[in-house]
Amino acid sequence: GINAEYMGGLNGLPPSIPPNSYIRIEIRLLKIKPPDQPQQKPLHLLTSWEKYEKSVKHKEEGNTLFKEGQYQQALEKYREAKGSIVYTHRFTDNEKSRWNKEIAIPVMSNMAACYLKLEKYQDCIDYCYDILEIQEENPKAYFRRALAYIGTKEYEKAKNDLVRASELAPEDASIKKELTNAIKLNAESLRQQSKDWGKLFSSKEASQYVKSKEQTSS
Repeated sequence: GINAEYMGGLNGLPPSIPPNSYIRIEIRLLKIKPPDQPQQKPLHLLTSWEKYEKSVKHKEEGNTLFKEGQYQQALEKYREAKGSIVYTHRFTDNEKSRWNKEIAIPVMSNMAACYLKLEKYQDCIDYCYDILEIQEENPKAYFRRALAYIGTKEYEKAKNDLVRASELAPEDASIKKELTNAIKLNAESLRQQSKDWGKLFSSKEASQYVKSKEQTSS
């Protein structure tokens, strides 16, 4: 409490405090403010291991969002995970190999999958190209690029990618199913081209054109 002499003495502090008052003050804790977060180091100052941990964290957050169907939000997390790649020139060969295997390739593959879901086919195609520059024998990259080609109605390219994916992963039923679909779509596309060409040229010339295309694509 606070003695009267500190609260105005005999006279008090009218009108709030009467004369010769003894004041008792209660203090209640309403909220605890957490300490300020330590300032994060700039990316270029992180150690290789710190970059790796940071990327893994963002990748896992992206995976969770992808499973929830939040593809745009997942993309943002994958971009953050991929962001450290610009500084891999400081990695040793072993670190870079591990980085590509555990972070770069899975993240870019997942980004391609997000773009497929969002029907942004050219972006998916571009990322699959990037993956294949790092790892030429990657069936997922061929598979997803093929699905993007189907989205852009480039059926012959899709078929070729699926043939390659099937060679790399012969037991994958999804690849076999999509290859059958791509062959069918490509054949239908060639028949439609035959009809279109038939309007401009003789039926014989159109038939020869389609036959030559079929032989080229087989």
